[in-house]
Amino acid sequence: SISFCLYFYFTIFHLNLDEKNTFDTLINIEVYGNIIGSTVRAGISVINYLGILPKMEQIHAILKELYDKFSAVKPAKYSQISNQLIQIINSRSEKLKKHIDDIKNLFTILADEDVKKVSLILNKIQTILLHINTDLINNIDQIHTVEEDVNNFIAEMKNIYDKRANIIFHYAQNSFIQANGNILVKGQGCYQTKLIARNAIVFQQPSSLVRGGILIAGKNIKMGIVGSPSGIATYCKVLDKNGKISAVHYYDNTTLNINDNIKKVEHGFTSPDYIENRIQGS
Repeated sequence: SISFCLYFYFTIFHLNLDEKNTFDTLINIEVYGNIIGSTVRAGISVINYLGILPKMEQIHAILKELYDKFSAVKPAKYSQISNQLIQIINSRSEKLKKHIDDIKNLFTILADEDVKKVSLILNKIQTILLHINTDLINNIDQIHTVEEDVNNFIAEMKNIYDKRANIIFHYAQNSFIQANGNILVKGQGCYQTKLIARNAIVFQQPSSLVRGGILIAGKNIKMGIVGSPSGIATYCKVLDKNGKISAVHYYDNTTLNINDNIKKVEHGFTSPDYIENRIQGS
């Protein structure tokens, strides 16, 4: 059952978000109950911005380069420089394919509507790649059209992404929670839940649990107890190269990824920083 009100740019849920609820807003959210089997999103898709947008910017640069180069060549001279054109096409095509594959690898952690939106653009690019080698002359205008589509997508994402929003909750289970700002967990923690935040994911209680699931943040993840004695798989990733992941205790089968530098916990341990703080009484 859901009860909510708008107050100082917050959407406040006083009861639980039960099975199969979905709530999207561009403002802050605080849930005083539990989030069970639900989707809660505050602000634009973070993965769209942090993961997909940089790739789209690289794709746009390649498409613009192709259009600028080929539109400047008079059709009568195509045959004279055909080998040079083919080399350029082959080189840029491989880069485009790599960027497309990288984007598709993020689809598993995107909402369905975001996957559909991004897929429409990727399909147009793949159509160009199918015909560009055999019929370049008739595809120059199509390259320009898709380049403009990609540029509009980038502009839209940047405009929406300026509006930051946070999510605060106490416990979540089998849910998808995403904030274009920070996620603060005040209570028991989460079980088999995807948490994605633009900046930070913070579990307030040292005794809070992160049992399974995926946590992705732009800059910082701070947790209590990660994983379980049975070795439940838990994945934590920070995108910033200067980012930080910290916890009170790490169990086996926890994966820590900072800017694609990956460490897998094979022998559980308590954080030395936490032990030192306990000794000092802080």
